[in-house]
Amino acid sequence: MSIKLSKTGKMIRKFKWVADDLAIANTSFYFYKKLFDAKKRGFRRELHKSPVFWGYTERAHLIVSLTYLCRVFDTFRDKKQKDRDAFHLLRLVEEIDESKLSDSEKRQRQTDLDFLQIKGTKLNKCQNPKVAKLRKWRNNLLSHSNEGLIRSEERRVGKECRS
Repeated sequence: MSIKLSKTGKMIRKFKWVADDLAIANTSFYFYKKLFDAKKRGFRRELHKSPVFWGYTERAHLIVSLTYLCRVFDTFRDKKQKDRDAFHLLRLVEEIDESKLSDSEKRQRQTDLDFLQIKGTKLNKCQNPKVAKLRKWRNNLLSHSNEGLIRSEERRVGKECRS
């Protein structure tokens, strides 16, 4: 027996998907920061007993956090094959039916679309610098290994994430 979801039910399911990705990113980042802070505080000796394990664990939490954030703030669209179209926050906001929104909700939706970089100028494709940096890391560190970026920024990624 299959249950057909209403439009509202489908939007709720999509919202939960994005919320789950954000929760995973947040939790992983919390663990990353706790491990990083533990090295500076009273657990330095314990962490140095197995530095390889804790180093990989710390890095894994950072990578998971960034990966899930990148999924949420992705912009990829495959208009030719809808079933292969990526789902992300931008797509969720785009799919909100404007005809059911009040004027203030329409303005908020447009603000959200602007923040999510649906529109940009020719000189600056990304209006929000944090979103732009996240996408730069996604495209050049997580999904593809851009050698120049790796040499210049790989070690700064964790530092910038913590600030």
